[in-house]
Amino acid sequence: LGFSTAMHLARARAQVVLACRSVGKCEQAAKKIEQDVAAMSEGVAHVTPMGNLDLASFESIRTFAATFRTQFPALDSLILNAGVMLVEPFQLT
Repeated sequence: LGFSTAMHLARARAQVVLACRSVGKCEQAAKKIEQDVAAMSEGVAHVTPMGNLDLASFESIRTFAATFRTQFPALDSLILNAGVMLVEPFQLT
């Protein structure tokens, strides 16, 4: 879902910033999006792989946000693509 959304935004000439838990996978995804957009003769995709964002870690989120703010003047849209797995049954604490 996240890759497909990023692809469609890149095809629409949006500046896309990818944030992933794996830097390597993030870079691979950015490269594939750029290649696919170019192959479709739809111009140049503007995809920045920033990687290394773990939404389960507040420290990771803060670090990513600080880095993002130094590289970009604004954030117009945010799309989160995180699933929840192995959820325990509801309990009162």
